[in-house]
Amino acid sequence: PVLLSGSMVARASLHNFDNLFQKDIRIGDTVLVQKAGEIIPEVIEVDFKNRPNDSKIYELPDSCPSCYHPLIKLPGIVAYKCINSKCPAINQKSFEHFVSKQGMNIKGLGRSIIALLIENNLLHSPADIYQLSLEQIANLPGLGQKSAENLLAAIAESKQLDFANVLYALGIPHIAYKTATQLSIHFKSIDKLMTASKEDLQLISDIGEKITESI
Repeated sequence: PVLLSGSMVARASLHNFDNLFQKDIRIGDTVLVQKAGEIIPEVIEVDFKNRPNDSKIYELPDSCPSCYHPLIKLPGIVAYKCINSKCPAINQKSFEHFVSKQGMNIKGLGRSIIALLIENNLLHSPADIYQLSLEQIANLPGLGQKSAENLLAAIAESKQLDFANVLYALGIPHIAYKTATQLSIHFKSIDKLMTASKEDLQLISDIGEKITESI
């Protein structure tokens, strides 16, 4: 840990693997850090004079730590990704995104309860959230009648949200909440969006080829 711009910093961002190898940052190195924008600690460079003889080059993972499916690197994207549609980690995160504040904003349906519902074979797709019964939820470990009633009330309340929330909740790559809002204003419904052509989509401000392909 080091005192940096008024606070004690114990971790710093390496950004991505490309950056890691470009700067030749190895395990065991001494590094120079700064706060990007006075907020986020980041590694600037290595102090090569102090590099130990036993420093190790970081080995890229070649498989997903959750499902062990091979990782891929898509063109133009720095991240290495798992594309296994049945990956438990991807499944969990997609549900967390769906119920998030800018998504369907389902209060009380957090990470641990989502994991519990998946584990008990009650969640396979987001639509299953709206099929949950009081009995199913109340019988889960650590929950009860009152918790189940509160969760069902939050699920029912989410049905009143705007199309923009639903569209964002679907987790379409590159569709931020602002873009989802623009699309919802322009197309009004999921049916109209599904029949839109590439040309229709690109008439909207800030929507280019990449987002169009994603939609």
